[in-house]
Amino acid sequence: MREFFKTLFKDGEGICTGSAYATEVTAYAGEGEFFCVNPLDLYTDHAAFMKEEYSEHVARRADLNVSSYRNFIFEMDSMPLEDQLNIFRNSAIPFTSIVYSGSKSYHAILAVEDNVVGEPHRRESVEEYKKIWRRLEAKLNLEAKKAGFVYPDGRGSFLDGSCKNPSRLTRYPEVVRDNGNNQELVMLGEAVSVEEFLTLLSECPTIISFKKDDYIVPEDEVTNMQQFEDLCPRGLLRKLKIVDWGASEGMYPVLRDYTAWAVDSTNVSKETFVEFLEKYTFKSLIRCGYPSHKLMAGVDAGFKLVGR
Repeated sequence: MREFFKTLFKDGEGICTGSAYATEVTAYAGEGEFFCVNPLDLYTDHAAFMKEEYSEHVARRADLNVSSYRNFIFEMDSMPLEDQLNIFRNSAIPFTSIVYSGSKSYHAILAVEDNVVGEPHRRESVEEYKKIWRRLEAKLNLEAKKAGFVYPDGRGSFLDGSCKNPSRLTRYPEVVRDNGNNQELVMLGEAVSVEEFLTLLSECPTIISFKKDDYIVPEDEVTNMQQFEDLCPRGLLRKLKIVDWGASEGMYPVLRDYTAWAVDSTNVSKETFVEFLEKYTFKSLIRCGYPSHKLMAGVDAGFKLVGR
């Protein structure tokens, strides 16, 4: 266990461990079912401005509080365990560790010896980390498809897209879950050098980003239409409400890209986004002559494009 955490963290770094809702930051790996995959600031909450009840003097788990972007976590939970392990073990990505969750998934971590993003506690650094994660995800997806695996029903990726957050919690190894199963450390290797990591990244697909504005994407899925409108980039919101770009054909790629931009920038749920489109966008497109039965195809493709 000591070697596991020594590989992922450095002496004195802030760590969050505990339950699925743990937020407290300590200087040691305590007990619990989960731990934060990247080190956190021990003393300051850099995201305190996001809610009134937060205090900048109380450290907590949050993306903006990650102090070094070194570790990347990947999880699959929609396919057989044997297939998950097969994909992780045979990937060209040199995973540092693989942990069995004690239930329906394996968690694989790629650790790097040093920070691979910009300065910590900055919005653009959080977004850069997520872009890197998506590129690694794309490489894993391509490898798995070449090996003959097929995406689970309704999914555009083998991976859980929520793992892209740098403050993501993952399973603490050698802990017995409440179902009686052990969260088992299946494999432990070494962290890769920054040079090795950059070489690996150069072999990953480039991911298109739809972000146009300076904003923070909420970690929790947005399920309220008013909250979606408040978070949605102004230019995109206008396009979705005032459909002066509508036509009788060729709307599939436009809907796909606008959907991907909306999901990427607000973390809106599909149900809430479709509710918004039915109120504003779909009616206008139908009046333009675009077939109603083709509307959801573009939306589904947009969610898949960003791994949702």
